[in-house]
Amino acid sequence: MAGSGAALSLRTCWGDCLRNRLSQGVTMEDHTVVDDSINRALEASKAGVQRPILIILDGGDMKSRFRIDDREMIVGRDVVCSITLADAKVSRQHSKFIYKNYDQVDAHGEVVIKDMGSTNGTFVNGKKITEQLLCDRDKILIGSTLFGFFLRDESTLKADETLMRLASYDSLTGLRNRAIFIEEIRREFDRARRYGRPLSMVMFDIDHFKKFNDSYGHQVGDHVLKELGTLIGLSCRSNDLPARYGGEEFALILPETGLENALIKAERLRKAIMIHAFDSDATRLSVTVSLGVSTMDEGIEDSDALIKAADMALYRAKEGGRNRVCWHHQVDEDSRLSEAS
Repeated sequence: MAGSGAALSLRTCWGDCLRNRLSQGVTMEDHTVVDDSINRALEASKAGVQRPILIILDGGDMKSRFRIDDREMIVGRDVVCSITLADAKVSRQHSKFIYKNYDQVDAHGEVVIKDMGSTNGTFVNGKKITEQLLCDRDKILIGSTLFGFFLRDESTLKADETLMRLASYDSLTGLRNRAIFIEEIRREFDRARRYGRPLSMVMFDIDHFKKFNDSYGHQVGDHVLKELGTLIGLSCRSNDLPARYGGEEFALILPETGLENALIKAERLRKAIMIHAFDSDATRLSVTVSLGVSTMDEGIEDSDALIKAADMALYRAKEGGRNRVCWHHQVDEDSRLSEAS
């Protein structure tokens, strides 16, 4: 019965995925591709077949995991690669994973890694290779990123993914939690500095949230936080990273975004929240937020300074009357004006 329940859970999971894709205009030809993936996963689950997975152990986006679920997967610096590494030590197309027995759904995964003529080479367990069949727990070094290669059955993979989500996301809002935000802002700051790219962030919180909780109760407050999390997520681009920073405070990482566009983004978010109807038990609630924006410039030496600058700008927005956007150089300018007077 346990195996039947796991198969049913897997079918439900993939069915939801399929329905979402069909709702987005996926064709019936695409349906057959997805249905084939469902059947492959179900067969593997029934047989206890072990499937290949890569986990980043060091460098890059640590703890990220990638299922090897295609005949070939290419790792490189190019954005069209299956796994893209923003690392100057990585060639545009660096290494290729070849799933040798991809069509054999009842067999344990056999994967070969092949170097694609990279500048700095591909290493397996410390040895430079041209092509090699991988074994469970092999360590693969590509540029500055160390991958672990593992073979896992479907039930273990699903449990691992559940644990990863619990460790990475805030259960109430569905946004990343503070720990993940800190990891990501450090990674994005290092990437932006290395390649000379723009980076901004926004800190914001709900105005008078304590009075809000006192008036309506904590259950209504939780409802507002949850709905706000959904609204923030829908307002973001795919490469933005929103997070619940703590309590009623939120943070938003904006890669490839300079000050002007960050201010536009923050203002749009402020307006979207202000006009949104937060309904609860036939009561229409009005919610506003104050936002502080910071961006990488000469005065920002590290990610901690970027966070501090956004937090100071947020404080300035609240001091200035709330329900507004401020940016960190406004704080500096106001201080100079105050000193001059």
